[in-house]
Amino acid sequence: MDDSRDVDALIARIVRDARIPWRRAREDLRRELGSHFEAAGDTRAALRAFGDEAELVDELRRVYRRDYLMVCAAKVLVSVVVTLAVALALQLLVSLRFGGTATLLHLSAGFRMSAATATAMAVCLVATWEFARRPFEDWLAPGAMAFYVGLVLLAVMVYGFGGATVLWSVVLLGLGSLCHRLSWRKARLPLTVLVFALAIGALHGTENATVDFLRALVAGAGLAAIWRSTPAVLDRIDQLFAHRFGLNHGEP
Repeated sequence: MDDSRDVDALIARIVRDARIPWRRAREDLRRELGSHFEAAGDTRAALRAFGDEAELVDELRRVYRRDYLMVCAAKVLVSVVVTLAVALALQLLVSLRFGGTATLLHLSAGFRMSAATATAMAVCLVATWEFARRPFEDWLAPGAMAFYVGLVLLAVMVYGFGGATVLWSVVLLGLGSLCHRLSWRKARLPLTVLVFALAIGALHGTENATVDFLRALVAGAGLAAIWRSTPAVLDRIDQLFAHRFGLNHGEP
C-alpha cells in the first residue's frame, strides 16, 4: 500500500512539474506512467529502477516549453486587459459628475490625469504580481520587465502625460504597500484612501493644477479600490489558468 502511494505521489509530481499546458497531454502522461508501473509488477523495484525524476521533468519541460510560454503570455495579456478594464471602470465611476454643464452627466476635469494614473498603477500591479513569484524562465525576466515598462509608458502617453505619471504610480504602489502593512487592519483602507488623496493633490500640483480635498478624497477612494480589487482579479485569473492549463508559477 505504501509503495502504491509512493507511485501515485511520484506521478503527481512529474505531471505537475512538467509544465504541460494541455489537459489531454497531462492525462496521457499520467496514464503512461501508471501503465509503466503496473506492467512492472514489482512496484518497489520499479521505483528504484525508475531513474532520475528531475531529468525526466527537465526533458518534458523542454518538449513543452514553447506551448507553456505561449499560455503564460496569454495569461499576462488577459491579466493586463481585465485589470485595465476594471481600473478604468472604477475611475469612470468616481469621475462622473451630475449637472453643471449642458449634459446631465459628464466627467470631471481631472479624469484624464486620474485615468492615466489608474492605468499606470494597474499595469504596475500586474507586473508586481508576476514578479513576486518565481518566474517561469529566469532568462525572460529582463524582457518581461522591458515589456511592462514600455506598456506603462505607452499607456500614459495615450493620455498625454509622460514618465512623471509612471513615477507617481510607483510611489502610490509603495504608499499602498506601507498602508497594507499597518497592524491595525480596520485602519488600512481609510488610511490608504487618505494617503492616495494627499498624493493626488501633490500630483496635480506638479502639473500646475489644483484639486479640492473632497474631490481628491473621492479620487483616492477610486485608486484604493483599484489597489484592493486588482489582487483579487489576478488571483481569479491565476485560478482559471491553473485549472485549465495547469499553470503554477509558484512551483520550482
